[in-house]
This record gives sequence, structure tokens and C-alpha cells, in this order.
Amino acid sequence: MAGVDGVETVHDLHVWSLSSEVRALSAHVVLEGHPSLEEAQAVGERLKAAVGVAFSLAHVTLELECEACDDGPCGMDGSPRLR
Repeated sequence: MAGVDGVETVHDLHVWSLSSEVRALSAHVVLEGHPSLEEAQAVGERLKAAVGVAFSLAHVTLELECEACDDGPCGMDGSPRLR
């Protein structure tokens, strides 16, 4: 995923099986620079296409970020992440 143009880093990556044939992925993706919404969506679509085909994923959810989350797992303490 980090090899896709426009991606700086990937974290909080989770992959799971919904059934024996259906797999899903979610991840937080830090984008390079501060892209426009249109540019960020294009990076997200390239990522979904790359991992979806390579790993036979039925569903991919990406949280696109311009900056890495604060220390600790993103939003795992139950409180909303406000900046």
C-alpha cells in the first residue's frame, strides 16, 4: 500500500474474513502533502484497486489523513478525535 503514489504511511490496518470467501480490509492512510479532496479520492481509489485485486477483498474502507494520528491507536480510547 505504501508503494502507491501519494501514500506516505499506512497504520491501523485490519483484515478479517466475513465468510470463507469474503474478506474485508480497513486502514488509516496518511497522504503525502496536503492534497485536494479530488486528489485524495484518486489516491484512495488507486489503493482500493491495488489491494482489492491483489488480495481478493470484497470490501475496503480507508480513512485518508493528511497527518498521522496522535500517539496511540487512532480513536481506540472511545473518545472522538477532534483537531
